[in-house]
Amino acid sequence: MTTERVYGGLPRLERRERRRQRLLEAALDAIGEGGLKGLSLRSVCARAGLTSRYFYESFRDLDELLVALFDRVADEVTGATLDAVAQAPWDALARAHAGLEAAIHVITDDHRKAKLLLISGSGPESLQRRRREQLVQVATVMSKLTRDFYGADRVTPTDARLTTITFAAGYVELLHEWLSGSLPVSRTRLVDHMARIFVASATVHSGRAAAPPPSE
Repeated sequence: MTTERVYGGLPRLERRERRRQRLLEAALDAIGEGGLKGLSLRSVCARAGLTSRYFYESFRDLDELLVALFDRVADEVTGATLDAVAQAPWDALARAHAGLEAAIHVITDDHRKAKLLLISGSGPESLQRRRREQLVQVATVMSKLTRDFYGADRVTPTDARLTTITFAAGYVELLHEWLSGSLPVSRTRLVDHMARIFVASATVHSGRAAAPPPSE
């Protein structure tokens, strides 16, 4: 039986994870200051106080680091959203408002995360692909929440998926416009408008056959 060697009071895997998080945080700092132009292996390692050896311990290249960083922020947004919805009153508008407010709070209260979101649609292909994948995952979570609230007999899986993918895509683009300064409205109005749109569309259905034209 072998035991894991411990240095500085921390086992090897925990030390490795801490180094990984330092690199991610350093990358977020670099993006916050200069966008993708300020991101390089050298700058990330310098900010993290680590050598390139430790960079390659966790990531193959900068693209993989960017995807991991995007995943970390996306997970934070999803977690905050679910927590807020769970604590909100059992009311459609209140729950939609709470979830959207929590998501925007995570993004807008840290300019680095806002900058990451802004570049995610025009960065490396791997980052753009993960952005699309995360959008579908967000829609899946929203679809489940919608059916749990309204009832599976009122909102079919297909209707819920059609609605939530449409909303999630529109939400991301609207947030992008707002963060870039192209949409001069308050955060309060932005959240309220999006919440009302979601509630208005949540129970839209299109599965029934179209009614035949009236006979003459």
